[in-house]
Amino acid sequence: MATIEKRLDYVCRYASGYDGPVTEWAPYFVQYQAIIADWNAAIDAMKHARNNLVALIEESQGIAGYHLNGEIAPWDYFEEGDWLGIGQMERALARMEGKE
Repeated sequence: MATIEKRLDYVCRYASGYDGPVTEWAPYFVQYQAIIADWNAAIDAMKHARNNLVALIEESQGIAGYHLNGEIAPWDYFEEGDWLGIGQMERALARMEGKE
């Protein structure tokens, strides 16, 4: 179970202190399911963006015209300091999926 699911489950079941019939808290569970669906969609979108960026890097030499001198700026130039944000995406995905 991903971290967000654990937190929401805790809030829905324990933190509220409510232990009534399911029919009374069912509407909140529907909202809970919608939040989880949105969260999973965000994870999928971030993975898709990361995979596309990695594929672009693997299939090309760099960015033409970046330095305005006609040369291609190699990808190594942008990897320094995580300029492309791939490391940030990896860390965010790990947190979102409860792996960190």
